[in-house]
Amino acid sequence: SPVCHITMISLLSLASVCLFILQKGQYEAYKRWGRMQMIYNNKAYESVAEDYHELHDKLKHKPEFLFEEAQCLSKTGQHAEAIRVLERAKRLSGDPMIRYMIAKNRQMLGDYREAEEELLQAIGILPERLYPYYLLAKLYAEPEFYQVDKLRAAASVVLEGGKYGNPGNEGRSKKDNRQGRL
Repeated sequence: SPVCHITMISLLSLASVCLFILQKGQYEAYKRWGRMQMIYNNKAYESVAEDYHELHDKLKHKPEFLFEEAQCLSKTGQHAEAIRVLERAKRLSGDPMIRYMIAKNRQMLGDYREAEEELLQAIGILPERLYPYYLLAKLYAEPEFYQVDKLRAAASVVLEGGKYGNPGNEGRSKKDNRQGRL
């Protein structure tokens, strides 16, 4: 019937307008993020940290945004909040850099075992990368977490340029290490 068609067209028009308004907000958020990245890339973390916080709800589906937000938080000494943001990013992305950053923030808070776990899991994802072994060596060198055998194992991986085992998991098979089993 004509009334049904008019009602249907009206509903579709209303839905289109609503969708346009919502998308315009997303476009503005991405545009603002682009401007913020210029400041972020110049390492002016303090001056842009609040802006990242304000955009969090609009861009929390983007791991790249969350990583940058967490970096600002970390560089301004807000390590616990950085970890919270990074945990969300970790659920959205398998990028081991997120785990490295969680580990660095945990280390800053003195949560050494949790930092070690993150790094070992990152090694399980990409065992050929040297950076997590370097971070492990720094972690094991912490006076409060000093572990000479693990420090030597991690440092030797870095110094030998990638002949890797997993220094935090003696007694586990290399297959277990690659699969990130704890």
